[in-house]
Amino acid sequence: MRRLQAGDAAALARASQDEESLRWADPTGLTEATAAAEIAEADTLWAAGKAARFAIVPAAGNRLLGTINLTFYGPRRASIGFGLAAEARGHGIAAAALRLLSDWAFATFDDLARLELWILPGNERSLRVAEKAGFQREGVLRTRHQFGSELRDVVGYSRLRNDPR
Repeated sequence: MRRLQAGDAAALARASQDEESLRWADPTGLTEATAAAEIAEADTLWAAGKAARFAIVPAAGNRLLGTINLTFYGPRRASIGFGLAAEARGHGIAAAALRLLSDWAFATFDDLARLELWILPGNERSLRVAEKAGFQREGVLRTRHQFGSELRDVVGYSRLRNDPR
């Protein structure tokens, strides 16, 4: 993982436009301009203590495989969102990135007690990723997530600081 860079905008936009991303992550996807704006906003959010946004890249190379983001809700709780480009799915990359970010968050932020994931019901790949990364299923939160113009249910997962990995 590394911080998102301005040069990632085109790859980030492309990754957000495939059928699975549009179905499970964002029904409109990103344009290169909106991806560039999100990348530019990442430093501001980090400086304000609101979020940490990272690029998922291979160990040998710098090609963007996806993104993983940590959003804070005060000092004790944060949520994580992740997404991969189509060609990177199915290789264990998302689960590895989720474990890495979770471990880093707990090691870096002493007051952090809880990490959360919110996954749309039916997104079996992301549900498996959550479980492989040591997150525990808590249940369905009804009309919890704004998805396009509608509110959708989500399956809530959490990992607590003292949970076994």
